[in-house]
Amino acid sequence: MWWLWTRFALRRKYSEKDVNRILDAHHHFGDAATLRRELVTMKLLGRKSDGSEYWKEPARPDPEIAAFLRALRGAIAA
Repeated sequence: MWWLWTRFALRRKYSEKDVNRILDAHHHFGDAATLRRELVTMKLLGRKSDGSEYWKEPARPDPEIAAFLRALRGAIAA
């Protein structure tokens, strides 16, 4: 979920369709709605109660997750 969180920009508003498009581009799970809900539940994404707008929450991963994300970025860049 943290990796998906990194795919969103801070201070940008997204529609549900935009969120689904980003999620679909970065997973093979096949259920963007479940991933979207989990990102909101984990407080990695915020959303209006009517689902009309989403945004990236300014969360901070714990050190273990941060190290994993750095390693993953390095592996992808290589």
